[in-house]
Amino acid sequence: MLAAPNMVVAMSDKRQYAEMTAEERKEINMTKCTQLIKKVPFLKYEGESHRQQDYYDMIAQSLIERNFPPKATIMKQGDIGNNMFFLLTGKVDITMNGEYVATLKEGTFFGELALVSQIPRTATITAKTPCCTYSLNAADLKTISDHFPEIKAKITGFAEERMSLVQKESNTQAARSRLSSHPADDRSRNPSISAPASNANTAFLVPSSTLTVPNPN
Repeated sequence: MLAAPNMVVAMSDKRQYAEMTAEERKEINMTKCTQLIKKVPFLKYEGESHRQQDYYDMIAQSLIERNFPPKATIMKQGDIGNNMFFLLTGKVDITMNGEYVATLKEGTFFGELALVSQIPRTATITAKTPCCTYSLNAADLKTISDHFPEIKAKITGFAEERMSLVQKESNTQAARSRLSSHPADDRSRNPSISAPASNANTAFLVPSSTLTVPNPN
C-alpha cells in the first residue's frame, strides 16, 4: 500500500523527511514514483478503474532505488540499456556526441526507449548533483504488461512510433553522409536533395517543462 497523498508533502520538509523511518520514506518515494509513472505516456493506465491500483502497485514494487553522486554516469550513449529511470531528487545533465544538451531536474524520467527496443542509448546522462532515482527493468515491465493487455498495446504502439523516428534519423544521417562524400553528384541526380538539418535529439524526448537551459550570457 502506497503512502497517502498528504504524506507526500512531507518530502519537501527535509528535516521531517529525515526523521522518518526507512519504511515511511520508502512509501513516500513509491508514491512519488507512481506520480511520475503516470507522466510516461505508454505507462499511464487508462483501463478498468478497479484494476488501476493493482497495476500501479505492481510497477512500484518492481522499482529499484539507485543513488548517484555528482559526476557519476547514469547512462552512456551507445550502450544497450534495459531499464529507464525516474528522477526523484537531484539534477542530471544530458550530453549527446560529447555536447551538452540540457539539464533535467527532479520529477522527470529518462531512458524509456530501453523498455521497448534494443537500440543503443541516444544520450549520456550524468549526475549534476546527488541524485536519488528509481529504475524500471524491461523484463519486469513485460511481466506486468502480460497481465494488462491495454498497457501491452500502448507499449507496442510507442515502440513502433519511436522506431519509425529512429529509422528516419538513420536515413537523414545516411543522406548527410552521402552529401558530404559526393555533394555535386547527389544534387545533380536529385536537385531536391539538400543537406538535412541536424536533429540528433529525435529519439531522446523529454518534457520541455523539465529542461533547464543555461543562460547564454
